[in-house]
Amino acid sequence: MAAMSFVLAVVALLHPGVSSAAARPDAQVAAARCAKRLVVGDMPPHTTGAFRPFTIPGEIDEADGLVELRKGRTMTVWCPERVARERPDALAATRRFVESPFLPVGSVSVAYVGDEAGAEILESLGVRFTKHDARSLPSPERTQVIALGPGAERGLGTPAEESAFRQRLATRTVIALPGMDLSLLPFGVARGRETLGGAASRRTTPGSAGFQPAKGAAVSRPPRDGEGAVATSARPGAAHTVPELPVFAGIRRDFEEFLRLAGGCECDVVAGGPAWILATSPACFAHIKNGSQSVIVMAVAPRDVPAAARTALTRVWCTILANLNVETPARTPDGQPLP
Repeated sequence: MAAMSFVLAVVALLHPGVSSAAARPDAQVAAARCAKRLVVGDMPPHTTGAFRPFTIPGEIDEADGLVELRKGRTMTVWCPERVARERPDALAATRRFVESPFLPVGSVSVAYVGDEAGAEILESLGVRFTKHDARSLPSPERTQVIALGPGAERGLGTPAEESAFRQRLATRTVIALPGMDLSLLPFGVARGRETLGGAASRRTTPGSAGFQPAKGAAVSRPPRDGEGAVATSARPGAAHTVPELPVFAGIRRDFEEFLRLAGGCECDVVAGGPAWILATSPACFAHIKNGSQSVIVMAVAPRDVPAAARTALTRVWCTILANLNVETPARTPDGQPLP
């Protein structure tokens, strides 16, 4: 039994977000297998949905182009016909996973702090959340992700209350929505404006490409070994880059399409922060790892860009949320639910 527990623990590490059904009666194991399905072909056109790359360490990586979609405790994996034809080993590995007695875990819960402007962003994506003020955050056991929007600082009347609020965020996954007061975040994160271009973008407000702390911000130590300073790996010669981080997995194609369609648009970007902050280029999205706290800064919302670029940017948002195990309903470009 101990050996079986060890094997199940290894499987959980290799494929996070999957729970074991191996100890259940045969009927439940069969139900677990029915909760996953494999489709050989391209995934359907979509705007929202918990789509993200499907990977198996050592067998399938993001470059293979397999995509998974989670709905509650169900999962669909799309394997492109090209991969099925040229990589039969990848197809076989995917089929083994789909037929295995493991169920996807359910999505995490989200608490929102802020005014209606931020709530409308989450609602437009179909994110389910509960609303709170800064002094009534739910416990980590009840809510795993905290989304902060404009007005999140309201109700914090004293420096002591602000300090207590930051302490409550110190061990949480935090999503900073467009327009929030970035002074609530650690390490002097700052906002700037940038005009998106073709080969490169032009910054129209001061800000260091090295993400130095904002003027007047307290400078804290970098993470200790193992706390999460991760090297980025950009493609040689690429004008726009995406850090190779789990939270940004699968966004490169949609992010580059967004930049192409939004050329000439001026939008908010992350323009200051600690030396170990990792951001896309341009810095529309950034990630800060500080011990057990993970902060994802979402600087620009789909509603703030030209209509032609909104679908691509919406898919970027939904993929990042899916990587955090936050579910959004799968919809076609004309707003219809995917089956």
